[in-house]
Amino acid sequence: MSLVLVERLECCLTIHEELLAQEKIIDDLGMEMDSTSNRLDFVQKKVAMVMKKASAKGQLMMILFLVVLFIILFVLVFLT
Repeated sequence: MSLVLVERLECCLTIHEELLAQEKIIDDLGMEMDSTSNRLDFVQKKVAMVMKKASAKGQLMMILFLVVLFIILFVLVFLT
């Protein structure tokens, strides 16, 4: 009987340790997401400011440039 309890206790401790490790991973991911979100907000504000200053032709060129940049980054990240 006590052997079964010891085995269950060890199993519970293992599960607890795994949950703590996963909690740390999720917290780290949350901090990285917050940081990335802040940087994205900053970039979006800068792009909006540039778009206001640019003419219609300049805006189209900027959009085209950003689309091409997105495609290049997509290829580099997901297809290599």
